[in-house]
Amino acid sequence: MPYRPKTHLQRQREQRPQRGREGRLSAARRGYGWRWRKLRMMVLRRDPFCKWPGCHDPSTDADHIIPKRDGGDDSFDNLQGLCAMHHSQKTRRGE
Repeated sequence: MPYRPKTHLQRQREQRPQRGREGRLSAARRGYGWRWRKLRMMVLRRDPFCKWPGCHDPSTDADHIIPKRDGGDDSFDNLQGLCAMHHSQKTRRGE
């Protein structure tokens, strides 16, 4: 069987590390696979509106009350629904 050389794009893809944008691992490799997506949907059903005081926008993000980097886990009690704007603010502040 004749050998077909790899294209330029195939060689580039092989040399690329298994990281997404900004040099981070993929969401699944960081622990946000199908189980997380299922839990996220449960949290958004429980909290249809943003939990930020005074905000009445719909929840779009499941937020860790105690961040994972500070020892928080993916338990249902450690998650709350936030709108995208307040989730970004909280994440930026490092809370």
